[in-house]
Amino acid sequence: AAGDGDATAGQAEEDQAAAELAQQRAVLSVKRRMMAAMLHDSRRNAAYARALERAVAAAGDRPAVLDIGAGTGLLSLLAARAGAARVVGCEMNEPLAAVARQVVTANKAD
Repeated sequence: AAGDGDATAGQAEEDQAAAELAQQRAVLSVKRRMMAAMLHDSRRNAAYARALERAVAAAGDRPAVLDIGAGTGLLSLLAARAGAARVVGCEMNEPLAAVARQVVTANKAD
C-alpha cells in the first residue's frame, strides 16, 4: 500500500532514536563509574588543588580559568577556590553539566 513506505521510514527513525538513546545511557553509565572513582580519590583531588593554586598564583592578577570537559565541576570549583577571578566550565554532556551547575550553586561559587 502507499502508506507502507511512510510507516517503514517512521519505524526506522524510531529505531534509530532508540539506539542513540541506549548508546547515550551506556556512555553515561561508564562516565558515572569513572567519575565516582575520580571524585573519591582524595590524593588525586588534593594534587589537582595544589597544582591549580600554583598555576593561579603564577599567572598573577587573578586570572580567568577555562575548564573544558568540566564534568561534575570539581576542577572548576578548585580553580575558584585557588583564587581565579572567573572560571568558565564547559561540558557537552547535559546531565553532567546539570550536576556541575548544582555543585557550583551548592558551594556558593556562582
